Amino acid sequence: MRLDPQYLHKVGKKLTWDVKEESKKLYQKYNLELISLMFEEGGMGLAANQCGINVQMFVMKRADKTILTCLNPELIHTEGPWKHPNMVKMAEGCLSFPGNEMEIERPDNCHVKFQDYTGTWQTMDLEGLEARCWLHEYDHCQGITMDQRLNNTITKEEYLYDQA
Repeated sequence: MRLDPQYLHKVGKKLTWDVKEESKKLYQKYNLELISLMFEEGGMGLAANQCGINVQMFVMKRADKTILTCLNPELIHTEGPWKHPNMVKMAEGCLSFPGNEMEIERPDNCHVKFQDYTGTWQTMDLEGLEARCWLHEYDHCQGITMDQRLNNTITKEEYLYDQA
C-alpha cells in the first residue's frame, strides 16, 4: 500500500459484509496496511482513499496511543452550528499534502458513529485533537480535503458542520 491520490476527491463507497468472514479478513488487511503506512509516513490518521482504495474507512491514533479504526463513519452532531464558539482554528497537516500546514477551523468536539472491521456499530464522543483528527479523516471519506475546508469551497450542504 502507498499514498495514491486517485480517489482523493471522490466519496468513498460504503463497506458491506456480504460474505462475513471474507469481508472481515479483507477489512483487517486494509486496517493493518493503513496503520503501517500511517506510522511509516508519520501521520496521526490515514483514510483509505488517500491510498487508492475508494471506501469509507480510516485509522487514527488516539491520545492514549491506541489506534481507532472507523468504517462507514457518520458524523452525528457537533456542539452548535458552524460559527458557534466551539469552533477552533488550528494548523493541520495531511499526508496527501506533504510539508503543507493549513489553519483549519473545525468543531472542538463531535458525536460520531462508525463500524469496526467486524461490522459492529459504535458511537463515541470526541474532543480536542481527537475530534479534529476524526473530522479530518471523515472529510477524506467524503472526498473533501483540508484545502477545501480552508478555502470554503465545499459545495454540498450536508458536509458543512452546521448540518450535522
